[in-house]
Amino acid sequence: MNNKRVLIDALRLQQPNTGLGQVALNLGREFLKSPSEQWSPVFLLPRNREQLFNQPIDYERPTWQRRYLPFLSPRYDAWHVLHQDASYLPQRGIPNVLTIHDLNFLEEKSPSKAKKRLAKVQRLVDRADIVTVISEFTRGVVSEHLQFGDTPVEVVYNGLCASENSVESNGPPQGVLNGDFLFTIGVVRKKKNFHVLIDLLVQLSNINLVIAGNTSGDYAEFIRNAAKEANISHRVMLAGEVSEGEKAWLFENCKAFVFPSLYEGFGLPLIEAMSAGKPVFSSSRTSLPEVGGEDVFYWDNFDPETLLTVYENGMRTFAQDSGRAERLKARAGSFSWLNAARDYENIYQRLLKLN
Repeated sequence: MNNKRVLIDALRLQQPNTGLGQVALNLGREFLKSPSEQWSPVFLLPRNREQLFNQPIDYERPTWQRRYLPFLSPRYDAWHVLHQDASYLPQRGIPNVLTIHDLNFLEEKSPSKAKKRLAKVQRLVDRADIVTVISEFTRGVVSEHLQFGDTPVEVVYNGLCASENSVESNGPPQGVLNGDFLFTIGVVRKKKNFHVLIDLLVQLSNINLVIAGNTSGDYAEFIRNAAKEANISHRVMLAGEVSEGEKAWLFENCKAFVFPSLYEGFGLPLIEAMSAGKPVFSSSRTSLPEVGGEDVFYWDNFDPETLLTVYENGMRTFAQDSGRAERLKARAGSFSWLNAARDYENIYQRLLKLN
């Protein structure tokens, strides 16, 4: 019978289709598939999100008391602070692991705001017994900007989203464009660099572009305006957030996946695309070559000539290399949530002194 309990901060399931939401969901599902005899997970969850696990689970709701008077709240044997922006922390003396996904704010925020955010992450680091990061690239970034002392910093890779293995394609999103299309996905923000794809599309004929992801920011309108100025608005679709079934259809039916992102701590969309066995084109920045490996095609810069040359050469190479699709699938499969769960279970056992 389990006699140790680990609280896992899964509050990012408020937005389950985001990268952090998928991390919380898939890691949690993996723990539930193979329960440990030594410890059991308790999830800190937003309202109604327990339904996402499709089975009874042990969970706690966030409360003002948990946030501001944690010493009055239930205690656990260990905590997993699952992301670097956490607002709910364990009581002093509770062993905990902190996962840092990225320090994107260093690029996105003003110097003064970035300094404040970095100080907040440093306070989390100071309280952590173990810190994990999601790529060697991220380990390098955090080592440059944060102080860890004797606290170990370990890499635990994210996995291929379980939905790619369990959700069937259920057709395209409403209004999807007819004909061949390039596909990309992510929260539509400036760091994703999606607007450069307009320059690529202008040079290609008879192919469209579908961008999936939250479009609430100003950058989505910037992309629409760029497409309008280039007279290709009829070939560019910002689909907004899509269901898992719609996403599966987009991966299965796209001509190629294109991901010119400027900054990624890991890059889950790259793995999802690789698992579909389609040609994958990516920025060569940050963690993406580490994740994509040698069978992805990379853009070193985004001038129109380079965009086109890499794309055309890549499509030609892919067509001539009969084994490339299977190699992409195999590499994607090496990033599994089962492996991530095993790594974290080992960490929990160390925190709980069960080894």
